Amino acid sequence: MTVLDWHAERSDLTDLALLDRAPESGGIDLPAVRRYRQARVRAEMTKRGIAAVVLMDPVNIRYPTGTRNMQVFSQRNGPARYHLLTEHRSVLFEFTGCKHLAAGYETVDQGASRAHRELCRGRARHRRSRARLGESNGG
Repeated sequence: MTVLDWHAERSDLTDLALLDRAPESGGIDLPAVRRYRQARVRAEMTKRGIAAVVLMDPVNIRYPTGTRNMQVFSQRNGPARYHLLTEHRSVLFEFTGCKHLAAGYETVDQGASRAHRELCRGRARHRRSRARLGESNGG
């Protein structure tokens, strides 16, 4: 299987964080906003007795992390990014080659594009195993 790194030849991504800086947001402490939002989600999880959440919607991922990636694409296609949030951890499972988009965000403890690929491979193996099992059972 071919693995594509969509950003391998790009050198203009260093100022990506500046895209969050609209002229009207001058003076807003965006790291504080991101930490506040994540704390609100965690407080609600605690209040409801939820140990962990897995977010798949790009807007729901952006709220507690501040990260974004292909929001329009993800709205029209199946989930391809996941965010795991627990009381003490925040792990972003990102598209292959896009782990750098969450770099520097204080709200993401770990970016995991490799783990995401492994998860997808595991699902494919599971589907193949189920298909073989169905064939051997005459199903």
